[in-house]
Amino acid sequence: MLSVAPARRFSSADIGWDLSEHYLARRRSQGPVRAAQAPERVQVSVVKIKEIVARVEDLRVAFLPEQAVVQATVVEQIFFVGPDGIVRERVASTPFSHRLSVPGLDPGRIARGEQVFDVTADVAFVLAHLIDEARVKDKIVVSLSWTLTERTPGAVVESGQEQVLVVAVKEFPVIVISPVEIRVFQVITRQLLLVERKPLEAIKIKKAEARVEGVAVEALPGRVIVSGRVRKQIEFVGPDGIVRGVEEELPFSEAVAVPGLQPGQAFEVGAAVEFLVTELDAVRGVLTQKIVLVVRFFAPGELVTVIGDVRGPGIVTERVLVRTNGVEVFVVTDVRGPGVKDVVKRTVFVDVVDDGDPNPVPLTVVVDLRVDP
Repeated sequence: MLSVAPARRFSSADIGWDLSEHYLARRRSQGPVRAAQAPERVQVSVVKIKEIVARVEDLRVAFLPEQAVVQATVVEQIFFVGPDGIVRERVASTPFSHRLSVPGLDPGRIARGEQVFDVTADVAFVLAHLIDEARVKDKIVVSLSWTLTERTPGAVVESGQEQVLVVAVKEFPVIVISPVEIRVFQVITRQLLLVERKPLEAIKIKKAEARVEGVAVEALPGRVIVSGRVRKQIEFVGPDGIVRGVEEELPFSEAVAVPGLQPGQAFEVGAAVEFLVTELDAVRGVLTQKIVLVVRFFAPGELVTVIGDVRGPGIVTERVLVRTNGVEVFVVTDVRGPGVKDVVKRTVFVDVVDDGDPNPVPLTVVVDLRVDP
């Protein structure tokens, strides 16, 4: 089905002239044209063309001796049916140019207002052919009607009608969303409190730092024996006012409950110092140290389908390389662009490639999205 707007008219009498050249100022179109909109998140965009509403915009003319060069743009509102049966709209513009033979036309007399040239343009019909799911070929016939009139005595000198065939291929943007399946890690977090008291002749603790080294684990049914050592570096002020330092190791071994854990099950363990608190009793010469360790158990968890890539006109993605089941794949952490809506994200624990951390880390990834006009 074809719908056409009223004809577009151009008259040299309506425009002010710049006598340095024989070109008319560009006319404004009648109302805004809606921008092109992206289709649904499917590889096949168009199943059927339902309707085309066409009109001529931006009509302008350049004059030569006994010739008028008409330039304009055909604007089409294309209503199409997607594979989901929903009717959507895309706006497309096709510029064209046509040279009219106008006997007696004099650019100088046009500029002085002694002659008036009028032309109207409208769309006679449009033939649309669906080449494939992403391309439509249009054959647009534009009718041009023109008159050349003398100011004195005002009679019509010349008039005529011509039809212009405008052929164009419209490409519909195809959004390709590529999902990927990754195995995420099940994470169980536990805190361990280590307390150590030792004699220390000091009046002040200046600095205390600690880190975990040499972590080892032993899996038992339902629990894990975690062992290792905490290396501490303590700077203090002695009774003589001199700052001294001491480095110590505090071994630890704790049984941590991990429900459902079976002997032989694959897992990883990461441990870090969450904070260290020192309490100095200068009178008794005793230093109490309280160390809180955070221990995380990473076991292979469920398979999760996430978005690995989104490709299409104007689509911008942010991706991170992760390691899953022995292979490296990209996952999308953010996506934006024309028509991108309802982005769903989820935070999972994954092994990020080259992040400097040997343990799985939390990463927020895109698991679903919708692309719609």
